[in-house]
Amino acid sequence: MGSTLGGLKIAILSVQYGGSKRRANTHFIAESFVAMGHSVTFGTVGLSTLSRLRSDYRLAFLPKSSGNPGKPFSEKLSYYMWDTLFHPVNLKLDWLNQLSAPLFAQYGRLPLDGLQPIIREADVVIIESGAGVALAERIRRVAQPGARLIYLVSDDMKVIGCHPVLSRLEVAAVEHFDSIVVVCPALRRLFTDQRHVHFIPHGLHREIFDKPSLRPYGRGRTVAVSVGTMQFDAQFFRLAKDALPHWEFHVIGDVPGSLAASNVILHGEMSFIETIPFIQHADVGIAPYRPAKGVEYVAQSSMKIQQYTYCGLPIVAPGFAVEGIAHGHGYTPGDKGSIKSALVAAKNFDRSQIPRDTVLSWRDVARRILASSQKRAADTVSAAPDTSPVAELRSWNPDRRNQDARPQRS
Repeated sequence: MGSTLGGLKIAILSVQYGGSKRRANTHFIAESFVAMGHSVTFGTVGLSTLSRLRSDYRLAFLPKSSGNPGKPFSEKLSYYMWDTLFHPVNLKLDWLNQLSAPLFAQYGRLPLDGLQPIIREADVVIIESGAGVALAERIRRVAQPGARLIYLVSDDMKVIGCHPVLSRLEVAAVEHFDSIVVVCPALRRLFTDQRHVHFIPHGLHREIFDKPSLRPYGRGRTVAVSVGTMQFDAQFFRLAKDALPHWEFHVIGDVPGSLAASNVILHGEMSFIETIPFIQHADVGIAPYRPAKGVEYVAQSSMKIQQYTYCGLPIVAPGFAVEGIAHGHGYTPGDKGSIKSALVAAKNFDRSQIPRDTVLSWRDVARRILASSQKRAADTVSAAPDTSPVAELRSWNPDRRNQDARPQRS
């Protein structure tokens, strides 16, 4: 129980599956914790009988035995999938969402099964925005005294289409967290009390992006690449391909096949590692966000913009997505002339002026997340000596503890 020798026991609850090739911030954060010497259980929530009606890709990873306490991936990393009778699912119609709200509000009271010992032994529990927020009060009761509970706000649940009950549960859950971490400034608006809200942007695996790779493109044409499909605007490519027929546009992600053209090459879904050469060897990075209410935060928290920046790519995106980014070139969605102008301006931008060093490493991010709960802990810890297993966490200094591994920053 409690802290392992030389490290902490950390539980991460996310709607993502820990072993998925669809890489999200929680995957990189978990791997960084392990690299720092901590033990991590990556728990998948928001999975239930209802998932089977939606052909959820995560079902393929469910262990055969429902009693599986956690599938080990390595000595310090394991995966657990909390499969329940139901979970909050947006039913698309207001009246259905209202009708289902009382039931879905009970999601956090379902039997924890194998999740319970994971929570009980954890020194730190990180809940990512999504279905896991319904468990905040329960986790606070189940967790050992002094365990830290951190809310990682990766998304505005209203914008990404979660069931409305989750936004209401989020409001009620805030009091149970030692700290709240938002991945972009725009997400601060979700919280009235800002005292324990910390902005920590996404990071990047610098060592992976620094490795040389083979060029995946031919020669002689300007190459623009788009990675990912969050709020994807397909119309951008229908206009860009005709505006600049001598350019090549490479699209990575699950997009309609009808988008393909002689100069629009679709690569489908790729693993994170496979995408890197496409970014490294491109001339321009595209973030074709579709205009929608609240989408500004999606642009602010974009991992692709971090990746493009670190690889020294000028960025083309809607104006709202590149505000304040010197190497960003904005366009008006649906305006062919505006799109062409932004692309040409990006091609002509002096890439030596792109501030690559401003991008954090994922280990930087992981350290900051752990440290975010420290002030609240200091505010609540009594003067009496603490002999609990997590006393180490209360006085934990990420700079001192990981001095050898700390990247040097200018």
